Amino acid sequence: ESEISTVFNRIARQSRSEGLLSEIEESYRNGRRVLALPAENKRKISGIIHGESESGKTVYIEPQAVTEVNNAIYQLQAEKQKEEYKILQDVSGIIRSFQSEILVVIETVKAFDFAQAIAKYSIDNGFQIPVFDPEIALHLKSAFHPHLDKHLKEEGKQVVPNDIVLHGKNKILLVSGPNAGGKSVALKTIAFAQLMFQCGLPVPCEGDSKMRLFSALALDIGDNQSIEDDLSTYSSHLLHMKKMIEIADQDALLLIDEFGTGTDPRVGGALAESILEVFLNQNATAVITTHYSNLKSYAHKKRGIVNGSMSFDMEQLNPTYKMQIGKPGSSFAFEIAKRMGLPDEIISSARNKAGSQVYEMEKLLSQLTHDKEKIRKKEIELKKQEQNLKTLTETYTALKKQLDVQRKKYKAERKEALAKLKAENIQNLEKTLNELKLKSAAEEALSKKLEQEKKEQLEHIESAKSLNQEAYQMSGEWLRREDLNPGDYVRIRQTDSVGQIDSLEKKVARVAIGPMIIDVPYENLVRASSPLEIKSHRSIKYTKPSSSIPTRLDIRGMSFKEADTILTQYFDDALMRHMHQVEILHGRGNGVLRKLVARKAEEYKDIKGVSHPEEEAGGEAVSIIQF
Repeated sequence: ESEISTVFNRIARQSRSEGLLSEIEESYRNGRRVLALPAENKRKISGIIHGESESGKTVYIEPQAVTEVNNAIYQLQAEKQKEEYKILQDVSGIIRSFQSEILVVIETVKAFDFAQAIAKYSIDNGFQIPVFDPEIALHLKSAFHPHLDKHLKEEGKQVVPNDIVLHGKNKILLVSGPNAGGKSVALKTIAFAQLMFQCGLPVPCEGDSKMRLFSALALDIGDNQSIEDDLSTYSSHLLHMKKMIEIADQDALLLIDEFGTGTDPRVGGALAESILEVFLNQNATAVITTHYSNLKSYAHKKRGIVNGSMSFDMEQLNPTYKMQIGKPGSSFAFEIAKRMGLPDEIISSARNKAGSQVYEMEKLLSQLTHDKEKIRKKEIELKKQEQNLKTLTETYTALKKQLDVQRKKYKAERKEALAKLKAENIQNLEKTLNELKLKSAAEEALSKKLEQEKKEQLEHIESAKSLNQEAYQMSGEWLRREDLNPGDYVRIRQTDSVGQIDSLEKKVARVAIGPMIIDVPYENLVRASSPLEIKSHRSIKYTKPSSSIPTRLDIRGMSFKEADTILTQYFDDALMRHMHQVEILHGRGNGVLRKLVARKAEEYKDIKGVSHPEEEAGGEAVSIIQF
């Protein structure tokens, strides 16, 4: 490659002296260094033509002498590639003997990749790892359905998380409430969370949730009627109930939607109550949704079963999708019918037909829901006020502590200033006593004054020391012997000197600062980070290149990517050779290459500027780079 450069430069000089070259003189084509000649001179230099300019006035020729050397290089490169293949073949043979170990590594990487994928998905979606508690039935805090969450976010809405908790010995939750109020979604949320937990995955809930493992999980959600199997809606439900009764035990989780529906409410309600009693007796954990009043009443009277409800906004006549544990919910059938726009006379007639007892019961449940919602809002407001009061109290305490520390430090500074003033007075008095020959009485008075000043100075120093100690103790900066260990980094108070503790004595620490070891009282030390290590040797070696490069580079006709790569290499080489100025010939065109040169120059802090020559010397077709 060095030989090519030598031969090419010799031919270029000779051709230049004979006036054969164009203004451009040289360029690169197809990765080859070529001479630029006017078309009429192309037969005056023997070689290979690699192209011509768009106007056809300039041709690009690779001199024959250079071609021969280039061909030799290609042959060497082919031999080099063969040698590389031989080496790779040998290395592959060596690696093949470690096939089993490599497979173990691959499986390990897969396991880590799977774990990382789970972690990323969980973090992106707000999933948490609940506490494992084999004694708990259900204890999900702020649980949500991830698919519903994703769907609502796409619409710019927020999912409503729910606390689904069974306390003590309660194992069955009976959920009632309005249609489209979120009962089925709550069941699916529980099922999704339990399946994820059983698979060892983080769960869409808060981290303080508690979960256990179940050996059986049974669901009856949706309509499973089948023409082929001659099953009606109610028949399919009964078939599911039969299978659930068979597996129901203390290690089973049962999730049932619209319990007992599909037949006469009186018969369906009675049968559902009997099945519920079986689940209770077999100690199964279950979450069941229903509209039947007899089931709500049964749950209210029976231990082990808890009523729950999906709340309803009576003012807006809209479901809130929030679950409340501890009370049954109304179906709000009349309210929803009114919201859907049914005529008032139809709703009034339905109320009369339902009977006063049913209507009063629904009215009572509605009123209870409304009152509880008001209490809940008031409770939330009180909690906010309590939190604000707590924040204000903490802020006041912190500010008072800070003020007390500043007050102590200010008093200490005043005492130190007074001690300094006393020191000056003592110095002046001592000077006066030494220089003047006074009468014994006057000398005695001065001596007393000097003693008094020394005494007051000592008091100020001790007072300042005590105040500083109190201030540092209040701010948590005061260090004691038991707070430190040999090897800890410390800073000497009111200095920038950082050292490492060598040993701990009774009243002082021996601190190594550079080559020195000094004794420092503990109260004069502050914790510090380890100082930055300063290397005494150079970590980079630089060898000045010896060969030269042309002062003009032609990138006309190159692709953007190719030009970008060549410019980077060219600028690097020019900087390493301490060149003062180079020229880049990029042509006019649409200005893409000119802008590339300007942008590339901005990446180098050692490039002083980019300019263009006079129009007769190329104008904006040429960029002059100054280093």
